[in-house]
Amino acid sequence: MRLFAQFTCIAATAMFLVGHVTAWLAGKWGTAKLIDTGSLLHLGSCVVAGVVWWSVFKRTRSGRTLQVLDAVLFAGSMTAIVGIYACGYADGMPTMGGILALFLLVRALILPSTVRRTLLYSFPAPLAFLAVQLSNGVAYAWPGQVVPDEYGVFVFVWNQIILWMAVVMAAFASHLNYTLRVKAYEAKQLDQYVIEDKLGEGGMGEVYRARHALMRRPTAVKVLRPDVTGSRAIARFEKEVRQTSRLTHPNTIRIYDYGRTPEGDFYYAMELLDGADLEKLVEATGPLPASRAIHVLGQICAALHEAHEAGLVHRDVKPSNVLLCVRGLEYDVVKVMDFGLVKDTASGEETLTRADEICGSPQTISPEVLTGEEATRRSDLYALGAVGCYLLTGRPPFEGRTVVELAAAHLNKEPIAPSAHVEGVPSALDAVLLACLAKDPAQRPATALDVRELLVAIDDGEPWGQADARGWWDEHRGRVTESGDTQGAV
Repeated sequence: MRLFAQFTCIAATAMFLVGHVTAWLAGKWGTAKLIDTGSLLHLGSCVVAGVVWWSVFKRTRSGRTLQVLDAVLFAGSMTAIVGIYACGYADGMPTMGGILALFLLVRALILPSTVRRTLLYSFPAPLAFLAVQLSNGVAYAWPGQVVPDEYGVFVFVWNQIILWMAVVMAAFASHLNYTLRVKAYEAKQLDQYVIEDKLGEGGMGEVYRARHALMRRPTAVKVLRPDVTGSRAIARFEKEVRQTSRLTHPNTIRIYDYGRTPEGDFYYAMELLDGADLEKLVEATGPLPASRAIHVLGQICAALHEAHEAGLVHRDVKPSNVLLCVRGLEYDVVKVMDFGLVKDTASGEETLTRADEICGSPQTISPEVLTGEEATRRSDLYALGAVGCYLLTGRPPFEGRTVVELAAAHLNKEPIAPSAHVEGVPSALDAVLLACLAKDPAQRPATALDVRELLVAIDDGEPWGQADARGWWDEHRGRVTESGDTQGAV
């Protein structure tokens, strides 16, 4: 953007000065000509380009701001060129179509832009010229001058040919430029990780499928760019890496590496998982049988217990933050991820959450957090109970048309046992989940390990085993992986 604005400003200013000085020396223009409409339009385009150049000079701007500046610069320049042409501002008016065509091509070559955006900008250019030519009459396609009819037709057609060719060439150049620059940027900004494709994106960042350039190990790389969000989010993102790296349980996502690129983007590399998050899995294949839900919930408890013992409260346990995947010959392996809202209760580290900020997801947030109390390990167990209800019934324990209604339900309504919605849920499993969903934290199980022991003690006939899991994945893998990215929540 800086280079494009610089080129436009210098080129427009040079043309203004050279044209006026040359005309003045030749005695063609007097002082009054300097303040006519055409001159003012030209001078205005120089000022607009200069302001945009100054706005991005040695400054980092967000992507949205750059798009606005791009639109302002393009609109100002095109308005000036077409306006000058309409005013009969200088000799050689047929060249104005070529100047506008050159401007379209320069933008496509310098500024990485999608084809759609380039066409949106370029398409009005030949139409604007066509409107000016028709308003002046074909015989006066060279504004301000009387020329033979046949020459006017030539200029009319020539400008249209040049401009429509420029539109097509600009779109093609944008496709090449944008695609190659994005690939080069991703390869450069992720250092030793080669990007293969994008898995997903969310409020905290983007996740790419990648591989280490030397070890060739398949990896998922999560990136947060400073222009996406503010410094608090970046600090929270770094904290997520530090906190997650302390955890070693097999049911917690593994972190391989992290760092910053020369552009200032923070990233970390984690294990690439073959599977889907619980939300996508239930949406694609329906609720889980009780035996499988017990198997999944037990693994979540194990991951949470390690985090709680390390003084970490997840604060955002929900179906989309738990992945169910295949690891080698092991099926239905749980991975708890996305520790972006984690709270460290042991280290005394300064919190990144404001006092008036409520952290969590509406479907799984605990009543005490809604009322402004500090989240504890029992808050995570409340969310665990909500996840269990979702796995068994395909719906959260509480529903509402708005976030306010949902919050009121968490505070005031008693949860309904999953067995009331579906058949085959043991009463003991109902009891465990309802205990986790107790309004009063003191009435919930004390630890995630306690919940796991209660789940293990449930007698539900044949427990869910590897043979069951393997058969399920053989049958449903295609539907699950097609329903969303294989790395789950971001």
